[in-house]
Order: sequence, then structure tokens, then C-alpha cells
Amino acid sequence: MTVQTVKILSELVNTPVEKLLAQMKDAGLPHSSADQEVSDVEKQILLNYLKRQHGESTEGEGEQRITLQRRTKSTLSSGAGSKTVNVAVKKKRTYVKRTDADDELKRQQEMLAEQRAAEEQARIEAEKAREEAAKLEAEQAAKAKAEAEEKARKEAERLKQEREAAERAAQQTEPNDSDMGADKLVDNSKETKTNRKVSPAAGEGKSNSPA
Repeated sequence: MTVQTVKILSELVNTPVEKLLAQMKDAGLPHSSADQEVSDVEKQILLNYLKRQHGESTEGEGEQRITLQRRTKSTLSSGAGSKTVNVAVKKKRTYVKRTDADDELKRQQEMLAEQRAAEEQARIEAEKAREEAAKLEAEQAAKAKAEAEEKARKEAERLKQEREAAERAAQQTEPNDSDMGADKLVDNSKETKTNRKVSPAAGEGKSNSPA
């Protein structure tokens, strides 16, 4: 079924959009723009309203009018004499019975109101579901980001500890090498002093030998 908007309907009935919107508002319809869709029920409500406005009956039923007439008589007498005057008063009241068309129009309006309420409720629930899905997705993304950051922090901490341990091990090895070098220097110095002491003694032995 082709979806009709207010603009399309105005072209079909040869009525300006502004006038059609005003008529729809008077008929109790919620439309306020030319792009809004018009359902079959709404078109029927508008049609019934326009028929009533033009004095036409809907669905072959006219208004049922009941007129009641009441006539009362009273006698007026003059205060001075015995002359009396009869006075008749007629009262007329007309009652208009609700027609089946009125009941149908009311029923259609109630159906339309229920349909609008159901659509609004569905829209609210869909919007709520979208918001909850977006919130859940954001929470999951934040959780994944936090876990990745924590993992990276732990890895950086591990590498830092390994580097510090290696540096401490290197610092502990270097003093031992220095001590060994120092010991060698001391030994060499002692040997040099010993050699110096031995050399003069050898010279003296040579000088005391016979010529």
C-alpha cells in the first residue's frame, strides 16, 4: 500500500496544504507538517469531519432530533374588577440524539489515540534499548582499554626490574676486577724494591775480589 503524506493528500483533494492541515487539526488529528504520513483511519476521521461540517450524514445515518413542546395555561385577574385574562405559554425544546456516525468517529479517534500511544511507547523503548547498547559498548571498550594499559604497565615494570637487576650485577662485578689490578700493582712494586736491594750487594762482591 502506498504511503500518503499530507502533501500528497492535499494534491489528491485539490486543497492547499495549509488549509488541509487546519482541517485536520479541527478534526482532532495531530498533523502539523506536510511531510507527515496519513493513515487510512486518519483519512476516515477527516472525511467524517468534513461531511459533518457540510451538513452531510455519514454512513447513511442522519441526526435524530426529538422536539418536545409544552403548553401551559394560566389565568390573570385584575385587582379591581372581576375580569380575567387567560394566558397560554408555549415552551419548545429540541433534543439531538447521537448518531452512529458520531459513535464511529469517537471510536476511530480512540483507536488513533491508542495507536499513537503504542507508537510512542515503541519509540521510547527502542531509544532506551539503543542507549543501553551504546552504554554497554562504551563500558566494554573502557574495560578493554584499562586491561591493555594495565598489561602494558606490568610489562614495563618487569623490563625495568630486569634492567635494574642487570645493572646491579654489573656493578658488583667491576670492583673485583679493580682489586685484582691493585694487587698486581702491589706485587710488582715489591719485586722492584727487592731487585733494587739485591743489585748493590752484587756490586760490592765484585769490588772486594782480588785484583
